[in-house]
Amino acid sequence: MQLAHAITIFEITHPGKQGIFLFDNSTGHGKMPEDALLAEGLIKGPCGKVVTKLRDTTWVDANGVAHDQSFVFKEGDELLYEAKAVRANPLDDDGVVCFPVGEILEAQKPGREPKSNAYHRGVRVVSRQANNTYTLRYPAMDEDIAGVKVGCMQVPSATYRKGPVPPELVGHSKGSMQILLERGLIDEFSELKAKCGTTDKAKLKAKKQARSVGRGESVDVPTHGGWTDGKPCCLFFLLSQQPDFKEQRNAIQELVSSRGHFCIFLPKFHPELNFIERY
Repeated sequence: MQLAHAITIFEITHPGKQGIFLFDNSTGHGKMPEDALLAEGLIKGPCGKVVTKLRDTTWVDANGVAHDQSFVFKEGDELLYEAKAVRANPLDDDGVVCFPVGEILEAQKPGREPKSNAYHRGVRVVSRQANNTYTLRYPAMDEDIAGVKVGCMQVPSATYRKGPVPPELVGHSKGSMQILLERGLIDEFSELKAKCGTTDKAKLKAKKQARSVGRGESVDVPTHGGWTDGKPCCLFFLLSQQPDFKEQRNAIQELVSSRGHFCIFLPKFHPELNFIERY
């Protein structure tokens, strides 16, 4: 908001001119747009408890042909692999997970089992509150529990075969597996993990230490194994290396450029280069 006002003031005081806006390379200044193309915004399989907000994109294949791509399923789409253990929670008209009254699902007991994340089956939705919390009736109880959040609720899992996307998947996130299949970057039998895990990162850290890299500084920098013999370490990494994802700019850069001006970020840890420090 402050930046938008600053740009407006500049445009009023310098009509017809382009400005160069300079920023410290801080975490706050690096905030990404809510619909930014970020690989971490996707899980491996379809659906999930939150529908992705990633903006539609365009990618170019090896023949130079451009393809439009959405990150949510639409009517007429094809599921390109057998998706197992998918929980297609119902959505409202705005694409928000919303369970109808009477729905039978699986749910945790909020506040009742602090040391357990176990889901109870056969739970029935009694009512829904305005803030998208619910009152549920658990089969082994004589009382209703109110204030249950969506994160504690899910429909039973199902397996979906290759072919036309069924109605219950429409509007849900595709997941990184489907996205990469649509781009022809993997096949349906790919065994790549969703992303590098703790064990992989430990190996990377040990490998870096063995090369005496990182002495006197953090050795936790690498989070992915990268490429090995032309193969990526995980789906997360492969997707993050695609041109449209690599070209994603932060919210400040997008705002400044959308107004027709230029944006410069200083090198990290060097705020003294910012001329505002002289005033």
